[in-house]
Amino acid sequence: MTQAAELTTFQVEFSKLGEARFLSHLDLSRSMEFALRRCRVPMAFSSGFHPRPKIHFESALPLGWESERECMWLDFEADYPCRELHGRLEQTVPSCLNILRVQRVEKRSNSSETRIYQVEGLCVKNEAHSQLAAFGKSQSGEPCAEFCQKDGAQIFTLRYSAPKEEPPSLKKVLKALYEGEVPENFRVTRLVEARQ
Repeated sequence: MTQAAELTTFQVEFSKLGEARFLSHLDLSRSMEFALRRCRVPMAFSSGFHPRPKIHFESALPLGWESERECMWLDFEADYPCRELHGRLEQTVPSCLNILRVQRVEKRSNSSETRIYQVEGLCVKNEAHSQLAAFGKSQSGEPCAEFCQKDGAQIFTLRYSAPKEEPPSLKKVLKALYEGEVPENFRVTRLVEARQ
């Protein structure tokens, strides 16, 4: 049986835009697993009666939300060329997903301690700044939740309050701003941090 120390880990970055926003997290996970099986790469599998490929995702996006960059990690039983894996994944994943980058990494880690969301179709009032203060501050002293207006959209920035704690979820932030009654028909895109 292959030991964990011998596995090679790859980080795969991909976008989930347009029609891909209608893929649930479970559908996304299955699609990636089927794509990897078609690639015929040396995936590592879990032990037990129902071995599964060792695939891990950074976080689950709610159905209907888009993302400029999502991450998943793959454990392989042997080394494999990153460029070859990138090319094979591009040919086998659903056409609505776009593989951005494949790189070898030492271990899984959160790609960022900050999550940035663009929200269109909601009107947030100025007093929201004081409501968001209730979510506390990060270790760097910045607010854990804040927003600004940009090109007619709301940009929400959510930060970790401690190294191993998740940032507040956007759903919780919106519920706090709208006192539990969040309007429908708004659009959310998770942005890469460089867009801030």
